[in-house]
Formats: sequence, C-alpha cells, structure tokens
Amino acid sequence: MSWQKFVASDAIIYGFKETVNNVRLALYSMLILLCEVVASLLIIGLPTLIFALWQMPSLRAAAVQIREAFRLGSYGVLQTIFDQISITQMTLSVKIIFALAILIFLILCSMFAAGYIRMIIKFHDTGSANLRELCMGWHRGPRLLLAGLIFFVGISLGLCLFVIPGIYILVHGILFPFFIVDKNAGVIDSFKKSYASVSGYGWHIGAVLLVGLAMNFNPIIIIFVCFTKLLMYTHAYRRLTT
Repeated sequence: MSWQKFVASDAIIYGFKETVNNVRLALYSMLILLCEVVASLLIIGLPTLIFALWQMPSLRAAAVQIREAFRLGSYGVLQTIFDQISITQMTLSVKIIFALAILIFLILCSMFAAGYIRMIIKFHDTGSANLRELCMGWHRGPRLLLAGLIFFVGISLGLCLFVIPGIYILVHGILFPFFIVDKNAGVIDSFKKSYASVSGYGWHIGAVLLVGLAMNFNPIIIIFVCFTKLLMYTHAYRRLTT
C-alpha cells in the first residue's frame, strides 16, 4: 500500500534525532553559511551604499542624521529620518545599481543554498558530511534562484485565490530544490518531478511543512533550525524518490 512508503513522523523524528546527534555539524554548517551570506552582503552592499551616498546629497545628509541619532541615543527620531528617504529621490543610476546589487546578492545566496542542500543530502546518504560541500554545487545557484522566484510567485498568487491553491502549490512543489541540486533537473522539470513525487503523500508532506513552519517562531531560532528542517525534507525526498 502506497501510504506505507512515507509517513511524516519518520521525517520529523529523523530530523530532530540527527540534529541532536550532530549538534556540532549543525552549528558549524549554519555558522559558515551565515558568515558567507553576511560577507556577500558586505562585499556587495557596502560599495553600493557608498555609490548611493556619492550620487545623492540628500542620502548623505540622512546618513549624518542617523549617525548623530546613534551617538546621542535619540533612537526615536530614526523612524522620522527613514521616512524622509524616498526611492523616488534616487537617480536612475542609483536605482540600477541597487537592482543589480540585490540580484547579485540573491544569486550568491542561492549558490550558498545549493551547496548547503548538497551537504545535507550527502549527510543523509552516508552519515557524514564535509563542510567543504558548502562550497560545491554553486553552478546550480542561478537555476535555484529562478525556480525559487517562480515558486514564490505561484504560492503568492495561489494564496490570493482563496488560500487553498497556494497551500497546494507549496506542498507539491517543496521538493524542487533537491531535484535541481541532486538530479541537475531544469527549472520546470524540477517542479514536475516534485509534483509527481509528492502526489499521494500531500498530507504527510504538509505535516512536515507545518512542523517546519512552527520552528520559525523566533528570528534567531530560524538560523539554527534550518539544519533540522532540511534533514526532514531530505528524508522525505529520498523516501519518495527511491
């Protein structure tokens, strides 16, 4: 009977059990991933901000006001200062640079995510993983980003259409990153494979997603439970595709 192939409790128990047994790997991997994202943000964001300050005198004035507010401890005026900064005041060149910076940052984050998923899959399959895996599989990052944007738009539109379609898309498309990273699937093909794998197990995958969402109750916690959630999704992926 098909329902015996995969049950949500198996994935949930596996995720928490392996996290407890490999706390050091979970912390180290998330710390490296966090440092990579912060470094990308600084490398891309700092030059972009400097360029914007150079191009926009009003932004330079706001930066001086923000610095003084922090120096004097007048944090209450920060919201007023931020309200005075409008995107309409930006020159076309600044808008283009900001757009490119955001795009590059998202691509880099997707590259890191691809390496992280690759590491989790290897850990699930072999019981061990090398942190160098985080720096591999980056060439699939742009494809992962494109698929992620399509996935996000689909969920958003689905939620606007009486909620249920959005939940359906989320549940049946959640495994697309694994097919891109593990099987080198294309963007559309990854969604097709995810849908085919989840079909018949929607309630079980939904339960795993629900537990994962419940773990996002705190911004700090989100950073460290990513390891556990990916373990749960990887277990579901392997059980549904083997």
